[in-house]
Amino acid sequence: MRFILVLITLLLQIFYSGNEVYAFLPAARSGHNAVLIKDRLYCDGGSFTFSSYNFFYLDVSKSFNLINTSSMHWTDLSFVTSYSPTNGASVNNNSIYYFSGDDLLSRVDKFDTLTEQWVTFNFSGINTTLANIFVSYVQGVISKNIIYYFNPYNESTMIMLDISSGYSQGLITTLNIKTFVWANLTALNDGFIPGQKDNYKWVNSYEIYNEIQNGNQSPSSTPSYITTPNETFGIVGGVIGIISGLMGLILVSCICYTYRKNNLHVNHNNGPVADHYPVSMMP
Repeated sequence: MRFILVLITLLLQIFYSGNEVYAFLPAARSGHNAVLIKDRLYCDGGSFTFSSYNFFYLDVSKSFNLINTSSMHWTDLSFVTSYSPTNGASVNNNSIYYFSGDDLLSRVDKFDTLTEQWVTFNFSGINTTLANIFVSYVQGVISKNIIYYFNPYNESTMIMLDISSGYSQGLITTLNIKTFVWANLTALNDGFIPGQKDNYKWVNSYEIYNEIQNGNQSPSSTPSYITTPNETFGIVGGVIGIISGLMGLILVSCICYTYRKNNLHVNHNNGPVADHYPVSMMP
């Protein structure tokens, strides 16, 4: 019986660990900043109907169910001192650099993911010409301690890249995170410069399966099997059914063993019991 109790306890623990619900669950949103540092996906801002949380991260080092978002390992960071919504984000080592947001371009903040502390910087350079410009949906990339910002939402400001003509030179604004000095760079481009893209995002992408070309399918181009929600529930139900059957079999075996053990000793006080095969007596 002790073995059965231990088995039931383990099964309950496994079931709970796969269906646990976390206290913090962010509201659905769009247009937010999302950057990945190690095993944490940091999200900030965005457009949403109602939410009191603006800054949080998702721990992707632990497994979670994509169908049940409440099982994901969310952590709210909005309580961190000096936090304010932002529009631009760039990553350098363990730090995230944010700028603009509700304020103008003159504000730049750094969030240290190791200490979970905010730092606001004062910078010099061309900020006097940009301080009165509001930036939205800005994306940035970093290379050798230089952050390159581009604003694809408001083309009229020409803050990051001048794409009004579509073919000519462009103006790029950079921020040196060592000296915190803004600077203008002239980007020479003989080819076509793409036009602005509303809500454009920099992303890392991957292919689920290779495309099949010319109708010839090779082993390397075989589509990866993707489990649907119904199949997932069916698999889970099958596993639970197998475990339940094993538990029932173990229970019946224990009952039979106990019954047999209690009936091993038989009382023969009424007389001797004859052998199955009688023995003939020799004269």
